[in-house]
Amino acid sequence: MLIKESIRIALLNFRRHKARAFLSILGIVIGILSVSLILSLGQGVKGYITNEISAFGTNIINISTKIPDKSTMGSATSMVQGISITSLKKEDFEAIAKFDFVTAQTSYNLGTAWASYREKENDTLLFAASYQYLDIDEQAKIEEGRFCTEQEEKGSQRVIVLGKDVKENLFGEQQAIGKSVKIKGQAFKVIGVLQERGQMAGFNYDNLVMIPLKTGLKTLLGVDHVMEGLVKIKPDTDMSLAVSRIESLLRRRHNISDPSKDDFQVMSMAQVLEIAQDITMALNMLLIFLASISLLVGGVGIMDVMLASLSERMKEVGLRKALGATDKNIKHQFLIESALLTSIGGIVGIVLAFLFTLGIGFIMERMGMGWEVSFPLQGAAMALLISVGIGFLFGLYPARKAARLEPIVALQRE
Repeated sequence: MLIKESIRIALLNFRRHKARAFLSILGIVIGILSVSLILSLGQGVKGYITNEISAFGTNIINISTKIPDKSTMGSATSMVQGISITSLKKEDFEAIAKFDFVTAQTSYNLGTAWASYREKENDTLLFAASYQYLDIDEQAKIEEGRFCTEQEEKGSQRVIVLGKDVKENLFGEQQAIGKSVKIKGQAFKVIGVLQERGQMAGFNYDNLVMIPLKTGLKTLLGVDHVMEGLVKIKPDTDMSLAVSRIESLLRRRHNISDPSKDDFQVMSMAQVLEIAQDITMALNMLLIFLASISLLVGGVGIMDVMLASLSERMKEVGLRKALGATDKNIKHQFLIESALLTSIGGIVGIVLAFLFTLGIGFIMERMGMGWEVSFPLQGAAMALLISVGIGFLFGLYPARKAARLEPIVALQRE
């Protein structure tokens, strides 16, 4: 009964000071919204990364360029720092393919170019890959036509496979197979069109053109090295042993005796997934820590509100104590008011976070990204408990101060 009466008194007090109550609740709302949203988005990002990487298969090994003496992710780091590592060759992957545990290999290099057909042009990503690429990347599928053959790659044939967006931008509803597309002034015969795939981490798989690796390196990119490659391993193979043997082979081919001087990086998809999840978790923890600062600020605001409320309710406190209310009753009254403020803020923050999560999921889906909406109930419950805890923590000082007031002194306050 005491709790019920305390809540009633608290609500009456909130109505008398709506603006003050609103502003104090707002700080908690922002903090809980931030924490809850980060938890839900972190879960969504983790699921998205897991699905995208797992789509390649657990029996895939990634080989990329790496800056020597660095332990960070290879080709991405090289590109960001403007460093070009040119020692990884397509011949390296052909040598790797001779291992008995390898079923397929592909290497590739990237560039940008304008693809044109008659008066239409499309700024596109140029993807030069070896003929076994589709055997490894099972998410890339042909909708019309075919992919390049081993003979076309060895013969540096000028054939091209279009991404879905490129095909629609250049040809619309027309048939593209058999037509010629120009890239850097050279004509390429269209032999295939890829199925729509969407984006991954900002990479639009539909706005690219794929050409044979040898053709791309020699004719368009003007280089003799590859950026990255994938190797498909037989089922039930010891992946750690496979990675070790590939590393040893590449060190021999690159004349490297010290592993710290490696200009390449060999990783299984399981390792890539583990690193990606670790990075995501670390980033989420950092963001949660920063968002928690707003909760502390909100808690200080709650304490200020309760102190202001106490200064205005001195006579009320004195009268209640004169009528028999104990120090414990007064203390509980102020603690309940403080916790009620933060609880309301916590509930509103969680509801807003859920709505934001739905909105972001809808936007991601419209952008063609396979984003699963995820709102962890345990995280929401934890956020609500944190908000209640903040109410008790920052309401403790005003509550103790109110409880220690002498009735006569309180009644005499103006």
